[in-house]
Amino acid sequence: MSMREPLAAVLRLSRAARNLSQEDFHGRVEARHMSNIEHAKSSPTLATLEDLSAVLDIDLVALLAVASSHVRHQSPKEFLRDLAGEIGKLEKLGVVDKLEGEFTDGKLHSLHPRVRSGELNRVAVQKCKAQGKTQKETVELLGLGKSTVSRLWHE
Repeated sequence: MSMREPLAAVLRLSRAARNLSQEDFHGRVEARHMSNIEHAKSSPTLATLEDLSAVLDIDLVALLAVASSHVRHQSPKEFLRDLAGEIGKLEKLGVVDKLEGEFTDGKLHSLHPRVRSGELNRVAVQKCKAQGKTQKETVELLGLGKSTVSRLWHE
C-alpha cells in the first residue's frame, strides 16, 4: 500500500482534531491543495509537510510514523521498535557519525569533497593503479562506480 492514502487520513484526522479548516492553512498551503492532499489526489512535498506539521503542532516524523505503522499493519509503538532497527542500519553504515561533517555553519555542503571532475577522476584512478591498488580497492577508496574505474583504468 502506498503511503499517500494513510498520510492523507492522518493529516485529515489531525486537522479535524485541532478544529482547523482547510482555510486555516492559508499562507502555507492553499485550501485546494490541502483538499487534494487529504483526498490522496496529490502527494505533499517535504516542504509542504513541514508547513502542515507546523500548523498542526505535531512533529512531522510522528505524522509519517503513524501513517507508516498503518501501512505495515502495526501499532505506532511496534513501528517505532522496528524503526530503531532501521536507524541501527544507518549507524552501521556510518551515516549517523558522519552526518555533522556534511554541514558547515548549519548549511549543507553544496559540493562534497569526494566529488571530482572527470580529469581529476582519471588522475586519481591512474595514481591508484600506479600504487599497485586493485580496481576494487580503487572503487572503494575513490567512491567511484566500477564501470567508471574500469574505463579510466584502461586509458
